[in-house]
Order: sequence, then C-alpha cells, then structure tokens
Amino acid sequence: MTERDAQEPRPDLAWRFGWSSGRGAKARERAGWFHNYIGNLSLWSGYQYPEEPRFFDDAIRDLKRAVEMLSTYQPRENLADAYAYKARHASEGIEREDLLYKAERLYEAASERVRALPEDVRDRLQLRFAVSRAVAHLLLETPEGLSNGLETIVTLDDQQDPPGLLSIADRATVYNVGSCYALLDRLLRRYGEGVLISSSAGEREVLVRPRARALQYLAYALIAWPDVRRFVGGDQDFQSLRGRDQVLELVTLRSDGPSGSESDAETRADWWAQATAATAAIEEEPHGTRDD
Repeated sequence: MTERDAQEPRPDLAWRFGWSSGRGAKARERAGWFHNYIGNLSLWSGYQYPEEPRFFDDAIRDLKRAVEMLSTYQPRENLADAYAYKARHASEGIEREDLLYKAERLYEAASERVRALPEDVRDRLQLRFAVSRAVAHLLLETPEGLSNGLETIVTLDDQQDPPGLLSIADRATVYNVGSCYALLDRLLRRYGEGVLISSSAGEREVLVRPRARALQYLAYALIAWPDVRRFVGGDQDFQSLRGRDQVLELVTLRSDGPSGSESDAETRADWWAQATAATAAIEEEPHGTRDD
C-alpha cells in the first residue's frame, strides 16, 4: 500500500498535467507530471482490482517516463510501488527478484530526494520508504533480503514503541508495518523458525511471534483510517494471516472525526488500546505448519 498524500488522483487537476506544445525544461516537467498522474491512476486501479495485474504494467510504463523527466521523490516511490505489486503476481524466480530489486533501489532513490525537506516531512517520508523497502526485502525470501527486512523490523521496535511510531507514521507506513509482520508470520509458517537465523536479533519475541503484532497494526489502521478496509480483502500480504477476517469483523468503523495523521496523542493511544483489545482474544497458533 502507498500513501498518495497530495498526489492522490483528482479529476479536476487532470488538465494541469496535459501535454504542452512548448519546449524546454518547463514543458518536460509538465509532461513528467502528466505521466506521474496517469501512472498514479493505473496504480489506484491496480489496488482496486488486484486480479488485474495489467494495471501495474500500465503504471510502470508511464511512471518510468515520469522518472526520466522529474527529479522529485513522487514518481520514484510510485514506480517502486508498481514494481513491488507486480512482483506479488509474478511467478517465483528471476522475474520476481528483478522487480523487487528495482523497487528497493527506487525507494532508496526516493529517500535521497527528500533530505532537503522540513524535518517533520522528511522523517515521515523516510520512515515510509524504509518500511516499504522492508516489505520488498521480505518478499524476496533470500537470505540477504530476510536479514535486511528483519533488521528493519527490529530497529523500528527498538527505536519506537507503537505510540511513538504512530506519532509520525502515515497511513501507508502503519499498514505496511503490519504487512511486514504478516509476511514474517507467513515465512515462519512455511519454513519454520530457521528463517530467523539470518537475523542477529532472531530471538526477539517480536520476530518469533509476529502474528499478534500484524493483527494489531492492521486493526489500528482500520480504526484510524476506515478507508483502508477496501484494500485488505485483495492484499496478498494479509491473505494467509490467521485472524484477519476476525479483525475485520471486530473493528467498528468510525464515520467521523480526524484521521490517524491528524489525531492527537491521546486519541492515538486510545485507538492503539482498541486495536490491542480487538486482537487479544484471537488465539495465537504455533508456527512451523507449512503454508502451501
């Protein structure tokens, strides 16, 4: 999942990014934003219809052009998201690994391009890119990828308790932290706890039993940003997470009030408590059962 922020598709802005008959840097920039806009629309279509991966091919085509024309982070993050989501539909092997490596490099490039932004904006974006890279690493299922992904999870857990992380995390970051834990849960079920050997922090409880954490972050995302619900059903990262459907049933959607990014510390703490309560009754199951 990606956070659209101010670049979320808006039909009333389409004309602003139309083709220009002029020449030079300005015309190139306008054309670049046009391709970013169209690629963004294709990304949203892919999220809405995950059974149609061709939308991500369309997004990749336009976003590659946008990256060539623009020096900003947005088209790079969008293209990375497109590669990562296409990789989820690719068969295991070289194609899938190539897509995920491309995504990882683009998230890094996006992170480089936000260093000059105000500190609060920079920190929020760099956290988002780091978590997105961790998702790509875990999807790779290679020793190096697993090690990098696990270290990111442990670093987040060491540096930020959940309320602290939630104070700077946007919707995509919260959702993708849950996705990291869900992917780790799937790996543990498929391969057993041997997958943790590659991590220097493999004995950490947060890694050994990640399912509860995945459910907590998913529940929090549903409470703080009710529109997240429309993404969960078709999200492959959460499909094998036991308890996902119970969380969807237990969490009551809010119809008003601020979103997660706009709420105060007391509200966020209350939402985290609600998320914890909603998942506490869902029994943990032992790992080691292979998921075929």
